[in-house]
Amino acid sequence: MAEDILPIPAPRSPLPAPVLSPIQQAQRELQNRLLGDLRFMLHHFTQLQCSDELGAGGRALDAANHKRLSSFVAHLESQMEKMLAPMASLDDVAALDAHVTKTLLPVKKRLEAQLGQTSAKARRAAAALEEQRKIEKIALGRSPSPDQALAKIDATEAPPGPSGLGMIDTAEVVPARPAQARPPASA
Repeated sequence: MAEDILPIPAPRSPLPAPVLSPIQQAQRELQNRLLGDLRFMLHHFTQLQCSDELGAGGRALDAANHKRLSSFVAHLESQMEKMLAPMASLDDVAALDAHVTKTLLPVKKRLEAQLGQTSAKARRAAAALEEQRKIEKIALGRSPSPDQALAKIDATEAPPGPSGLGMIDTAEVVPARPAQARPPASA
């Protein structure tokens, strides 16, 4: 039985880190520093492009702006491909770094500012809705039901009857019995 037990192999030593050339090291640093920003921009500009093509979002881009957006998305993709492809020299790495830093990152800053404005509007709208719900809770003495339209709540009107609250009004369901004459109680 002891013969059936196999010995545990000795732990392997970790693989040595690959040796990178100076060009590969510079390219890896460039990727670590800028590729996430380019992916962020590509994601948001692709979303904008898709929402425009589907007609969503409220305002559609005119033909010239749509063409500019499409060419910018293609340019972002090509810069990302250049960043991921092996480069021939340190000059190529430096040129790509300069181009991305001077032309694409300022666009990212504007995009972040616009996204910040949009989220600030959403936060203000959510705060206003929460404030409205607090007022309604005070006026009704309870929380409004989620399916109740907020605009229809009027704190000055009398509360609805049982049927208005989703309850069954027993006066409507059970007909009233006619009063029966009772014999006088004997004293």
